Amino acid sequence: MPKRGTRQPATEKAPESAALQLLDGGGDTTVPAPVDPPDWLSDEATTLWHTLAPHTAPGTLTEGTAPAFAFLCNALATYVDADQMVQTAGVLIAEGQGLAPNPALAIRERADATVGKWARHFGLIPDPHTAAPATTQRPRTLPHLVEGG
Repeated sequence: MPKRGTRQPATEKAPESAALQLLDGGGDTTVPAPVDPPDWLSDEATTLWHTLAPHTAPGTLTEGTAPAFAFLCNALATYVDADQMVQTAGVLIAEGQGLAPNPALAIRERADATVGKWARHFGLIPDPHTAAPATTQRPRTLPHLVEGG
């Protein structure tokens, strides 16, 4: 071991980080195996999982983050259900002698907040604080992905 304050011989090369190795064309370039959805997801949420999973940012969907991705898919399925209820019954519904806000509006709003949170985490929508300039790549918006674009 060299004494403190002395330099190592120039023939020894410092190890490169994994990121630099990838940029240089070396390192581990294997694609992680796809993560399966949990059994407890509804059919609608499972369909959304299979639709959205290929579009997640690299390295964000792992066995460890699968429950959070399931929350995203579940919330998006809930949003779709609640939105269909609002589209069918309207924003206001009959209650007694008058009208009241459709309870599905609150469900849809909570699901929307959950979807936004987790979609940003998985790189499905840009974070407004760190969003990169627009590119010519195909859009990565949730409606575009869900509609199969």
